[in-house]
Amino acid sequence: MPVDCLDNLPEYTDVLASMYSIVEDSGLEVSYVLGDFNSHPGTRFADEMLSFCTEQQLLCADMEFLGSNSDTFTFMSDAHDSRLWLDHCLTTYAAWDTVTKLQVDYNIFTEDNFIAAEATETELNAEKEPEADTTSTPSISEISQRTSSQESAPDQTATCTA
Repeated sequence: MPVDCLDNLPEYTDVLASMYSIVEDSGLEVSYVLGDFNSHPGTRFADEMLSFCTEQQLLCADMEFLGSNSDTFTFMSDAHDSRLWLDHCLTTYAAWDTVTKLQVDYNIFTEDNFIAAEATETELNAEKEPEADTTSTPSISEISQRTSSQESAPDQTATCTA
C-alpha cells in the first residue's frame, strides 16, 4: 500500500478497487481482507478506506469492535516514538456475522508491525460485545525489549476461521 499523502490517493484507491475485485470475483459471500492498509484513524487514507467500505458494503471489523478512538496500534516507530493503527480487517456483511473476537496480538511483532487481527467463528449471529481488556497496552520500550531479544520474527499472518 502506498503511504498516506495526497499524491498517493489515486494509487491507494486503485489498490482498494483491485482488492475488492478479488473479493467480488471469488463469488463468496463470507470474505475477510486483513493487512496493512496504511490507514490510521482520522487520516486521509482511513477516511478513504471507510468511504470505500460503505460504497462496497464492507465493514472495517477491527474499528467496529475496538472503536476508532481506542489506543489500538499495529505499527510503532522507535525513531519517532509513535504508534499507529495501520493494519485492518475488512469483512463483507455476511462475514461480519461470523466475527466474534478481534484483537491485536502485541506478543507477535514482525519488523515494525503487530498482527492486525484475529477473527474466529464460534456461532453465527453472535452478540458483538467486545471483551473487556484486562491487560494494559504495552509501552514502546517494553515491546522494543521484548522484540530485541527475539532472534527471528515469525511471518506476518492473521488467523481467520470461517
